[in-house]
Amino acid sequence: MTERVCVVGSGPAAVSCAHVLAEARVPVTILDVGFDLDQASRGLLEQYRRDRDPDALVDEIHRLRAGYEKLSAVQPGKYLFGSDHPYRTIPDTEVESGDDAVIRSSLGKGGLTAVWGATVCTVVPKDIGDWPIGFADLEPHYRALEKVVPVASPHGEMRGLFPIDIGSSPGFPLGSQGQALLSRLQRCRDALACDGIHVGRAKLAVGAKYSADGTGCTPCGLCMHGCPNDAIFSASHLLDALRRRPGVEYRPGVLVESFAETGGAVEVGIKELDTGNRTSLRFDRLFVACGVVNTTAIVARSLGMTDHEFTIRDSQKFIFPLLCRRAKGAVRARDNTLAQVYLTVDNQEVSGHVVQVQYYGYNDLILEPLRGRLGNGVAKLFARLAVPLLERLMIAFVYLHSNESGTLSLTVHESGEGRGMGEVRGHANPRSHEVVRALLRLLRRHRVAHGGRVLGLGLQATKPGDSQHIGGTLPMSAAPGRHETDVLGRPSGCEQVHVVDASVFPSVPGTPIAYTAMANASRIAAGALRVMRVSGDV
Repeated sequence: MTERVCVVGSGPAAVSCAHVLAEARVPVTILDVGFDLDQASRGLLEQYRRDRDPDALVDEIHRLRAGYEKLSAVQPGKYLFGSDHPYRTIPDTEVESGDDAVIRSSLGKGGLTAVWGATVCTVVPKDIGDWPIGFADLEPHYRALEKVVPVASPHGEMRGLFPIDIGSSPGFPLGSQGQALLSRLQRCRDALACDGIHVGRAKLAVGAKYSADGTGCTPCGLCMHGCPNDAIFSASHLLDALRRRPGVEYRPGVLVESFAETGGAVEVGIKELDTGNRTSLRFDRLFVACGVVNTTAIVARSLGMTDHEFTIRDSQKFIFPLLCRRAKGAVRARDNTLAQVYLTVDNQEVSGHVVQVQYYGYNDLILEPLRGRLGNGVAKLFARLAVPLLERLMIAFVYLHSNESGTLSLTVHESGEGRGMGEVRGHANPRSHEVVRALLRLLRRHRVAHGGRVLGLGLQATKPGDSQHIGGTLPMSAAPGRHETDVLGRPSGCEQVHVVDASVFPSVPGTPIAYTAMANASRIAAGALRVMRVSGDV
């Protein structure tokens, strides 16, 4: 028996693709490993919803966090109410990496949106000039996403860069540090614009649509650990909504290992994780969206490409502190602690591409290096003693276009070798440091607008892959070669298999990529539906 179509994965690209297919009334089976929130963390969340004691919740979260291996040498890892399930692996999917790279894939339900920063925006058209599609191809799918992804974003900001507005006016305030910084920057908007610095409130996938009580964000200061009210969008929210629709089946506990087009269908090789049994399923069409490394491994093993070294493109991340005017009360306040302010920089003296800067106010993860060395008690004591300093301190994340970032090389192991999924190595790009130094010089010229100092001495570069904004292993091309895909994400020689996650990005913009990955997955699904209608499959 042949089922209609299969989507592999449950991250943002996967659920966007499945949503488009379900809207067209095509029966969809979603195959996923689907690790979920563990019992201990679920208990913490339920306890908080009963007693509303954020301090007790955070103490318990840090107790759980203390047992995990560090994910990065530069930035603290984010865990959902203390659960590491978004990063959990199995032997079949383990990836070797050296000290020159950081790679994180997710087998969790919802992918890395379980712990993401929820920053979104459309792409800046100039930054996809090397793609075989343009902004006009993505625009209708950006607009359609507004029906399923809540986005808090003031309209009219940054119109000089972003062709369309997304979302609706935020229903929650910025933190006091973020609001003070945004107000100062907005007063200097014209001077900043003359230097190609576009200012706006951070665009966040936050809203009431999937929230537990229907009210959306009720600031509690817990954003970096998870939203107790489910106001921060996760792909798992849309997945759960899809599961309630007729014709949509979600099968967790399944690892997809391979595919083969045969007899007018796609044979999908799977491993049932509870039994270890291997079997196959047949579908009319297959859409693969289980993260860049996992997706690439499935394609490489299925099409005999394990002898190829794939390039993973990274939007490399840098971090620096900003010491600005004090926002009294910021440390003790229970504010929204997600990104507060966007500076999107389009200045040829800095880069030929857009550079993204995101400012964050105080949150307790700032103290994670101290907590890791001396314990939670010392970190809490420091937070009380250092209030005047912490209320002046903001943290900036900088993201570069992949053309000016380091890269990673991925070699996929043959299945059944007992060596996991593959091996990753990082490769630095000296150009990335040149861009960031030029950016800091530009920002220092606008010290008054910032109300403080950009501290270059605190600048840290993440290793290739650590930004988690990666893609490009199977890039789309108008004339695809052996290791590329066509504009519908079909690998070389395939007609009924589509890659729909960021693996198909020819390059990775510096601006947040999740919303664009979702729009592109929707575009590919819509294109596949047209093909299916022509062939009489729908």
